[in-house]
Amino acid sequence: MKRKNTSPAKIWKTIGLIILQIILFVLVSFGMKQFFIAPIIGLFDVSEEVALLIRHSITIPMMIAVYVVITGIMCRRRVTELETKNFRVEAGGGFIVGAGTMSTVLGLLALCGAFRITSVGSLAVLPGITVSIIMLALAEELMFRGLLYRNLEKTIGIPTALIISGLLFGVLHITNANVNILGIVSATLGGLLLCLCFSLTRRLWLPTFFHIGWNLVQPLFGVRVSGEDELIPVFLKSTLQGPRILTGGKFGPESSIVAIGIIGLLVVRGIFRIRSMNDS
Repeated sequence: MKRKNTSPAKIWKTIGLIILQIILFVLVSFGMKQFFIAPIIGLFDVSEEVALLIRHSITIPMMIAVYVVITGIMCRRRVTELETKNFRVEAGGGFIVGAGTMSTVLGLLALCGAFRITSVGSLAVLPGITVSIIMLALAEELMFRGLLYRNLEKTIGIPTALIISGLLFGVLHITNANVNILGIVSATLGGLLLCLCFSLTRRLWLPTFFHIGWNLVQPLFGVRVSGEDELIPVFLKSTLQGPRILTGGKFGPESSIVAIGIIGLLVVRGIFRIRSMNDS
């Protein structure tokens, strides 16, 4: 992976553009969700759960549209990172690897006696869980990989962009409930891995669906997603017991030393893969 020699003026210009794009993306996307979509749905006689499901479902394509418009206008380019070339392979592969990785973490914890399923919840929560996870993962990928990492990578090169994006992604998790130091380490490594997924394909589908698969397995198996208690309902009821370094404590299995080890191995694998691609 080669470093780029870029003038300070161009770097600061890129940083300013990134900040402005992210601010606009958040304001427009979540402003429309809160002040346009929500009031319209409120006109209909539906339950709070159904209203939330509809609101999140509409927000998913709307965020993509907002991203395309903002990027197209401000950067004056075609949004190639959302092209559907190889979509099924990248989306399906990303989801399988992401879900499989977290399932492996929980499986290893179960073998150690640290994770146990206690009961099964209602199937009625599954649509809400799925749509919520997709919306949150997509929002983070559009901002952190699409707007932040992609622009940094083009300006200062992959190595420096990886460090900055990964650290920022990890540090921002400090605002999560029940956060601990291992949770921040895990989020940082996760941010690095998702950036590498983008660099491997030049599209957002692989990191987005890896993110969706990784996050979705957690509420399905009844554990917290990044420390949040009530952000997303759970399907299965389960318990985590044992030393915090093994179970992740109140932050959940993402901050388990098992998860950190597996993500770290995937990051190393991704770095070598990209280096081999650049050398060939």
